[in-house]
Amino acid sequence: MQNLHDLSAALENALGILEEEEREQAESCLRWSRRLTADSLDQQEQRHARIELARLSELLGRRRTQAMPYAALGRAALAEHHGDTRSRDEFLRRAYDQLLLLGL
Repeated sequence: MQNLHDLSAALENALGILEEEEREQAESCLRWSRRLTADSLDQQEQRHARIELARLSELLGRRRTQAMPYAALGRAALAEHHGDTRSRDEFLRRAYDQLLLLGL
């Protein structure tokens, strides 16, 4: 199983498959995922990051198939932040499975 950092890198390289609005949301999801898992945020910043990441994950999860791995990344980052490694690993697996289905 690969980690959030590796998945973020793979998804950053795949941004070109998305339409403009989806790409903007996916880029934001990548940024918030990295910030939240960096553990350098104070409590208020963490709260804001969690809210934004949950919002983006929900929006991306309702988009076309190409956006689904980004939604899974956001959910994996939220799970890791909360110490839920089982859920994190499941979301990571889903994201990689979705990338494979997309041929990436």
